[in-house]
Amino acid sequence: MKTTKIILTAVMGLSISLYSCNDDDMQNKLSEDDIVALEGFREAYTRASDANLELKGSIQQGDFDGIHFHDSVFHHYEGLFEEHHEDYSHSNDHDDHHHDADGMHMGSNAMNGHDQGDGHHDDDHQSMDDLMDDHETSTH
Repeated sequence: MKTTKIILTAVMGLSISLYSCNDDDMQNKLSEDDIVALEGFREAYTRASDANLELKGSIQQGDFDGIHFHDSVFHHYEGLFEEHHEDYSHSNDHDDHHHDADGMHMGSNAMNGHDQGDGHHDDDHQSMDDLMDDHETSTH
């Protein structure tokens, strides 16, 4: 009887701790709006990167129509990146940084053990900044 109580107490304790972990995970999940924004600005980055590669090819070929077209496409997706980024709340525990009202990076949550794919990270900004620098160096 005593063994049964010990086992039952242990099972209940384990159940409660697992439930509380799941509850924490649920609170840390991204909202649907943030998921859409996150996917949107990452997709925009990918498309801008592709357009920049195409632009470089057009420059090498001396294709002025292609240069104009791919430059326009690049800037279109650069703008979409910013639009989607503005739609992102920046208030999730999974984000490794936040912004103030002027868009300045504030603080860092880098030590909270979250993975690269689970929220908005400073690397998203750095990748786009690097791409924009590359684009400017190639064209303007």
